Amino acid sequence: MRILKYNIESISGSLKVNRFQKSDYINIDYTSGNPFLSSYVVNTLCKEFKRYYEQNETIRTSLSITSLDSLVKQKKAILDQKQLAKQQFMSGTGTLDPSLEGSSKLSQINSLEAQLINEKGIFQSQSFKVQELKKLIQDLKNKVSSTNQNGSNVSTINSNTEYIVLRKQYNDLYNEYIKNGGSDAEMKKRLDKISQDMVNLNLKEGIAKNPTNNDGQNLDQLIQKSIDASAEMEASRSKIGTIESMLRQLKGGISGMATSTAAAKQFDNEIQLAYNEYTDATEQLNNASSYFETKPDNFKQTLFGQPALRPEPSKRLMILILSGLFAFCLVSMIIIFREFLDNSIKTPSQFLRLSNLTLLGTVNKIKLNKKSLLERISNFDDEEKSRDNLFLELMRKIRYEIESSGKKVFLFTSTEPQQGKTALIQAISYILHLGKKRVLIIDTNFVIMI
Repeated sequence: MRILKYNIESISGSLKVNRFQKSDYINIDYTSGNPFLSSYVVNTLCKEFKRYYEQNETIRTSLSITSLDSLVKQKKAILDQKQLAKQQFMSGTGTLDPSLEGSSKLSQINSLEAQLINEKGIFQSQSFKVQELKKLIQDLKNKVSSTNQNGSNVSTINSNTEYIVLRKQYNDLYNEYIKNGGSDAEMKKRLDKISQDMVNLNLKEGIAKNPTNNDGQNLDQLIQKSIDASAEMEASRSKIGTIESMLRQLKGGISGMATSTAAAKQFDNEIQLAYNEYTDATEQLNNASSYFETKPDNFKQTLFGQPALRPEPSKRLMILILSGLFAFCLVSMIIIFREFLDNSIKTPSQFLRLSNLTLLGTVNKIKLNKKSLLERISNFDDEEKSRDNLFLELMRKIRYEIESSGKKVFLFTSTEPQQGKTALIQAISYILHLGKKRVLIIDTNFVIMI
């Protein structure tokens, strides 16, 4: 296997598996000398990868279903425990629903408060009526005492007093009879007897004997109205007391229900939280079960490995040509860029433009390693056509400019050393000497180059 390069190390060295750019595709490349071998390796690896992935997903899904099933059972047990705790609490407090019970008690309180306001109004009305009737009775009694002077008045007053006592007994017994529910037969007989006694007393005395007031009402009628108003006032007072007692009881129950309501709300919140956790776990279990049953194919081989029909042409020559053109363009751009940034003076026109000084002339650069300066100046023939010594011609122009200027003193300087100042001074001096000119040279460079 190692000799034929079919072992794992050889195949791994020729195999490339990576993600295709930033997509969800996986690119598998295998390079070998046989195109059929390359296609076989690529297709086999894709098939084995899909098989391994599906097997791994099956194992993981089975483990997930098992763990989720146990989680669902655990959440269900917690939910049942919370519901049982709430039921025990409700049974212990004797309430079915604190919120509904509280609403019912509030409705009862509102109704009783309305009844209490009504009864207080009735009580005040009857109290005022009793006071007014007492005034009328007292006025009528005073009238009777001033007009009647015989003994029959005493009998009449005694009869009235007896009637009042009977009427009061009747009212008290009637109120007690109403409080007991109106079903006591003994009290009913006593009420009937007292009523018959009052009728007999009225028949005995006679209504005509009773004095009347300005409104035509006699004393018995006023007393009867006073007794009726007093009875209604007492009944209203008793009803007010009963309503106030019921209100105190209901309000005390509502204040005691606050703790029960808060505890019940806490139980409801815990039950809702446990229910949400249970439903989430159940949903995850259902999703895992459906995924295990369907097993979707997450990986698909979109491009199969196939051997090429003919070898691809080599593009080496084109690549070399393009590389050369690119290098040439790059070097040209670098040179142009450097020349554009270079501000040094290279031509006489640049010198005139930058310095604004008069230029006597220009001298080309010469090499003195083969010929000396004297040989380059003096070695020429008389024929004009063969005089190709450019340096000598330029020096003649400089000599002409010096002689034409009419000046006697000239300073030679430069911005840098080794620029040829001494050689230029010697050349000009020699040329002027040939023209019978006297020249004085003052130079700090003592190197003689002639």
